[in-house]
Amino acid sequence: MLNAAFDARKIDAVYLAWRVGEAALSEAVATLAAVGALGANVTVPHKERAVSCVDALSDRARVMQCVNCVTFDPRGSTGHNTDAPGLERALREQLGKRVRGPAVILGAGGAARAAAVALQAFGVGEMAVVNRSSQRRRAFNVFATRAGVAVATHPWSDVVRLCADAAIVVNATSAQVKNEALTLPFDRMRAVIYDLTYGRTPLVARAETAGLRAFDGSLMLLHQAAVAFELWTGKTAPLAAMRKALGLGAT
Repeated sequence: MLNAAFDARKIDAVYLAWRVGEAALSEAVATLAAVGALGANVTVPHKERAVSCVDALSDRARVMQCVNCVTFDPRGSTGHNTDAPGLERALREQLGKRVRGPAVILGAGGAARAAAVALQAFGVGEMAVVNRSSQRRRAFNVFATRAGVAVATHPWSDVVRLCADAAIVVNATSAQVKNEALTLPFDRMRAVIYDLTYGRTPLVARAETAGLRAFDGSLMLLHQAAVAFELWTGKTAPLAAMRKALGLGAT
């Protein structure tokens, strides 16, 4: 997708994937800065760790304490978060208008923080975050207070009750990446299902079988990449070329 974007804008650059362990993350960022890279993305499980590996943070990344995009200039590296605006743009494109009713976010990590910021910007007024770890829930509460996001955190034992009353359920866990099943009360739900994992995921398939509207994270992937492209290059992202590379239809 991003190589298609570089080609479309005639930018002499290439996007490559590198597997980097946690212990080498700071060195990887410093190396990219030293060789004059345009920028980089950071994905799971390093988004929170990357906060301490850059020289500066954008306002959004500082509030969220989560970095998924890095830019470089002569002053050093800056961490950004493009997930939140990417999801907000995807929600507006796919749902069109404000969701009426509460939202449930599954997970309490960096993706969940992005989801909460995006949902609030989209106009969702009532949100619940569900996570198995009490430590992660406490950390999310600290983030929510700092970010001014109105959200209540709950243990996983509340997931059935909360999902049954929700208007939108966002999966911000890495369960499916780890081949772990997510069990939700589909027969009791009326919610839109939004899975931040991209591709036709098992969660999306089960939701559609139950007659629910369901979306995977492909459009969020597109829009967060467009924000990153513009940060790296200073040029407008060529969305049509990027959509085509992802196999997405035109809007």
